[in-house]
Amino acid sequence: MGKKKDEATPTDPKRAQDPTTPEPSVESRRRFLKGGLLWGVGLGAGAKLALGCTQPEAHAPEATPSPCPACECPPPPPAAEAVVAKPATAESSALRAVRFNPWPITTPAPVYYTRITEGQPLSLWAEKTDALFKRLDPQSVIAKNDLVAVKQHFGEAGNEGYIRPEITRKVIDEIKRLGGKPMLVETNTLYAGSRTNTHDHLLTAYDHGFTLEKVGAPVAILDGLAGQIQQGVAIPGKHFSVAFVASDVLFYQGLVVLSHVKGHGLSGFGGALKNLAMGLSSRAGKLAQHSDFTPFIDGEKCTHCGDCPVWCPPGSLHMRNERLQFDETTCIGCGQCLTVCRYGAIQNQSPRTEANAFMEKMAEYALAAAAHFQGKALYVNLVNHVSKRCDCARGDNPVMAPDVGIFASRDPVAVDQASLDISRTVWGKDPFHQLYPGVDGEVTIQHAAKLGLGTTQYTLIEV
Repeated sequence: MGKKKDEATPTDPKRAQDPTTPEPSVESRRRFLKGGLLWGVGLGAGAKLALGCTQPEAHAPEATPSPCPACECPPPPPAAEAVVAKPATAESSALRAVRFNPWPITTPAPVYYTRITEGQPLSLWAEKTDALFKRLDPQSVIAKNDLVAVKQHFGEAGNEGYIRPEITRKVIDEIKRLGGKPMLVETNTLYAGSRTNTHDHLLTAYDHGFTLEKVGAPVAILDGLAGQIQQGVAIPGKHFSVAFVASDVLFYQGLVVLSHVKGHGLSGFGGALKNLAMGLSSRAGKLAQHSDFTPFIDGEKCTHCGDCPVWCPPGSLHMRNERLQFDETTCIGCGQCLTVCRYGAIQNQSPRTEANAFMEKMAEYALAAAAHFQGKALYVNLVNHVSKRCDCARGDNPVMAPDVGIFASRDPVAVDQASLDISRTVWGKDPFHQLYPGVDGEVTIQHAAKLGLGTTQYTLIEV
């Protein structure tokens, strides 16, 4: 027989003993998600402090477990009687985090550049990428048997803007020639798409040609099955003292970052710094970077197509009677709705200072991602198929500017600055600023330079 309608099903031991004990409210779960916190992963209680908690005493081991009075983050789970360990305090978390140690910065930084005009074949792009990569002296970074992370975007399902496997293969082959063990690496996305968990992410990568047979290296998703495996990195940031990167990043001896330069509604453009910041952070880290975004939906432009609800992680956007509905109380500020809207109906209603804060946060996460490698990382930017939106976008993503060429450096700040400067000169305009007039992409670059990740001063060496 079926269960009576008013019969409660116990969901935990307390409810089994006392059916009047309420289940965790939807609101508490929403606060949990909005905090970007994963208890028992990474730094435990200290994670919330790093994301903005102002009441460290609420998380002290001797405190009675309760929601934090300042930020309403959830209490740590009670320890079992046989367990001696207690939730970490803010101070102990900072000690447990991997610390950023500044490395010497070469000023001006050498940036190698090859001009490639519009319409050139893929084989030429692959050949020139190989030549520029070798100019970076990779043998001084990659030793025999080193595990080398090759970070690049595999493209969302239906997206055509990503760097092609034939180009990636050239870099992989050179790493193997030097005795390294390359792996193509990525992390899972915050939004709900074709790369939100490792299973779907790998299938998308394979569908786009990133197979062992085609690129010569295996693919690894670094932050666990659902983006939950993270490690704190203590950084001297303006917004963060601890940033959360995918744990497996810290087990590689070398890093190569292949970046497709393109437009982006929240950061103006995407290059090496964005690739580091979003591409190597955990899901909680991605959420922390996006948290200042507040969407505004233009009713005149919205077609109620139903695309944005599919990509909204907490379901704040949803369809009712074939009309788009928005619950701002559950919005986590990830900005994915702005990225996927094809009609320009979703905008950021946060003031400019918050938009700048997002880009500064990206710079701080780029620093955290690169910190483990102590400056021994190589960066290649391809200004090719310069699309209007990020490689995360599916569907129509038109090209906004002609091809310019390839840039390579050991300095992620310099390579992004050079990519912007030279591209603007070739184009005779700044299409990123024209497309996103309220967003200054150089905020990320300037903040990264202030943090000590690199320099905006470079020497251009045309090859």
